[in-house]
Amino acid sequence: MLKIGESLNSSIPKTLALLEPFDEDGVRALIRAQKAAGAAVLDVNTALCSDELSVMRRVVSLIKEEGDLVPMFDSPDPAVLSAMLEETDGEAFLNSVTLTERREVIALCAEQIRAGRDLHVVALPVGDALPTSAEERREFVKTLINSLVASGIPEERLWLDLLIEAVATDTAAASRVFDTLSFTKEAYPNVKTLCGLSNVSFGLPMRAKLNGVFAAMLVARGLDGAIISVTSPEMRRTLACCELLSGEDDYCMNYLSLYRELEG
Repeated sequence: MLKIGESLNSSIPKTLALLEPFDEDGVRALIRAQKAAGAAVLDVNTALCSDELSVMRRVVSLIKEEGDLVPMFDSPDPAVLSAMLEETDGEAFLNSVTLTERREVIALCAEQIRAGRDLHVVALPVGDALPTSAEERREFVKTLINSLVASGIPEERLWLDLLIEAVATDTAAASRVFDTLSFTKEAYPNVKTLCGLSNVSFGLPMRAKLNGVFAAMLVARGLDGAIISVTSPEMRRTLACCELLSGEDDYCMNYLSLYRELEG
């Protein structure tokens, strides 16, 4: 499973304090900590900064300096997303596009992919009204994926966001996610799936434990990637167990290395 670090998000108070005023050493340390914990992609959201685009540019520049890391541009402002797409070369993720917004961003993504850009596009299944039943969610996913493919974004470049909602306010939220994941895997095998996993535990105690169990259940169902707190010991233990039991950890080396690091 692709591990996408969530910590470079201005909605996190400690991160915002690093971003504004810009603490280069602190931001670099946050990038390196996520890389050391196994993140391959880092989500960057600077929406709460006074100059969102300028700060995102600086963060992405530091990410690229570290090497072997891919930036994920995450913004509510289409102009910021378009600017980052046009200014930053190499592999990148764009988080996210919908059916009702960002048509100019979708067109730019399609253009860059046709030109050979290694670009991954996250699709978010939301519209004027949020689908509530599993059946409505399936139909919405079909419409979303078919529309984006028709716009020029190949299925192989699409990642469907499973739209995690808090179980504290809707106890059926997780079961809908499982249904959407299974449906997408069957109907669109070339489309990958991801989620902002920690959303599930908002408003509840023992969040780290709940997030870890949810992650294990999703991995078992074939989840391709997750935006997570990669430095969380609970999440690191969970994912190490998943990789080991899935046969992806030769001779248990990663599992044993993590045990020595965390347990002494």
